[in-house]
Amino acid sequence: MPLHMPPPHFSDGAFTICKMMYTSNRREANGFGWSTDYPYAGLNLMMRSSELTKTRISKDSRGEARYWTVHLTDEALFECPFLVGSDVGTIGLSPLEVTRLREYLLKGGFLWVDDFWGTRAWEQWSDAMRQVLPEFPIFDILLARERRRHVGARQRQPHRRLPRHRRQPRTGDGGDDAQQRHRRLDGARVRGSGIFRRVLASGVSSHDQHGSVRAHALTMKGVALVVLLLAPAGAFAQSSGGRVLPDQAGDQQLKTRVEQRLSERRVRGIKVAAQGGSVTLSGGIASAGAKQDLIADVLKVDGVKEIVSELTVGKPESDQKLAERIADQMRRSSYFTVFDDVEIGVDNGVVTLTGYVTQPIKSDDLARRASHVDGVQEFVNKLEVLPASLGDDRLRVFIANTLYRDPTFSNYASQTIPPIHIIVRNSSVLLTGVVNSEVERRQAENIVRGISGIIGVQNALRVER
Repeated sequence: MPLHMPPPHFSDGAFTICKMMYTSNRREANGFGWSTDYPYAGLNLMMRSSELTKTRISKDSRGEARYWTVHLTDEALFECPFLVGSDVGTIGLSPLEVTRLREYLLKGGFLWVDDFWGTRAWEQWSDAMRQVLPEFPIFDILLARERRRHVGARQRQPHRRLPRHRRQPRTGDGGDDAQQRHRRLDGARVRGSGIFRRVLASGVSSHDQHGSVRAHALTMKGVALVVLLLAPAGAFAQSSGGRVLPDQAGDQQLKTRVEQRLSERRVRGIKVAAQGGSVTLSGGIASAGAKQDLIADVLKVDGVKEIVSELTVGKPESDQKLAERIADQMRRSSYFTVFDDVEIGVDNGVVTLTGYVTQPIKSDDLARRASHVDGVQEFVNKLEVLPASLGDDRLRVFIANTLYRDPTFSNYASQTIPPIHIIVRNSSVLLTGVVNSEVERRQAENIVRGISGIIGVQNALRVER
């Protein structure tokens, strides 16, 4: 993804997000350093903030949310109202970056960090913060305090608790406890030189691939620091007034209704437990997509308030064979064309799709096909939908006609999906796919460069030996 470096004095008074760029001094499995979840997590947070509150977000001339990427050494850092850092369990800070981050926070800057797992990641991040703010230790807080109310229009809306389900975090070198779910939602702020503890929220849930979150909040005389760690949603389902006894008859009726729904869908081997509107599903299932479909279907049953998933997906024979089966599903899609490019990554059954498609429906279809292949443990869709443009559409067709009418490539034209893919964004062209020789690779680039109206050409074609 391209970087969005802010110009001087970029602040327009509206809410925006700055992604913190840093150097990782180690790597964790399935982690991408500072660029983890970039840019979609930030964009989604901005859009949802504007939809659920009265917050005015910064937008560009096209009406799209405006976000930025900054180094800690950039002067623009001090105009960032909301700084986001991801995968910070791998962060390495230079002395200058430590000084700048400290200055930013002590001036009232706000930092949100997320997506790091296990003891090793936590220790690396907390060590970095001890360099930045050595006088402010981080404490876990108790759960007995009342939560802070939301602000803006959101607090006047009825709270709707989202359905939750447990998921496996990243594994790798995060430490022996990298898969443990921390069951505390902690917050703290400084009053003078002492720290008192207060719960900020409860029952937070998330549907993204990284699971649910818990929050450490540290506010120091105008300095706000939020650290998000992984935890299951609904860990605080008990009311403050004491435990609520379950309605056993109602629970049995709910269990029966869910089992009837499973029977109607011809789903076998799934065990159901119900308590107080919370339904637990356990057993084996074919794929991550089938699991999500089942959860969505059960949520439609009358009386179901949330799902706790203990469903397990059988391991594939190998990542290579799983990738081959997914690729076969991609080729079967009627939406996939020479103007799209998809790469399939598989790591211990976790499937990630990256690349470009020209329409949202293509992303949805390819994601559905990939996630429903037997053996897919988890699924991440990072396909980028190219912006709609009549000019780009015309250019795609013209390039394809010119390229595949050339004698060098005319033998490819009869294939359902020719091997050279043409990605066009704002009149810039990316060539991907495979060719038979270096001569073909260079000839394809020369043909495209000879077409008028093209700003630039990037040749990513591979030679198939």
